Amino acid sequence: MAVILQAVENSVLKPKPGMKKVKKEKIIEEVKEAKEWLSSPNNGMCSLNWYCDLLGIDPGYIRRKVKDYELKLENNPTDCIKKESNA
Repeated sequence: MAVILQAVENSVLKPKPGMKKVKKEKIIEEVKEAKEWLSSPNNGMCSLNWYCDLLGIDPGYIRRKVKDYELKLENNPTDCIKKESNA
């Protein structure tokens, strides 16, 4: 779970120097798609349920943790972004 959140934080919240700036609309669309994937009851290959079954993780746990992180980000976004010096 921490790996997933760290990947999102590194790729979306802290773009690296030289990375192309992503349009806000593109980010909104990708977040929408990610939310749909996370909430899908689908058990097919590459679904959240499939990955969780493969890893022996409760998909409900992942969904709750992502929702908790989302609420934390909405309430205080700076708390969710690590300082560059701590990276």
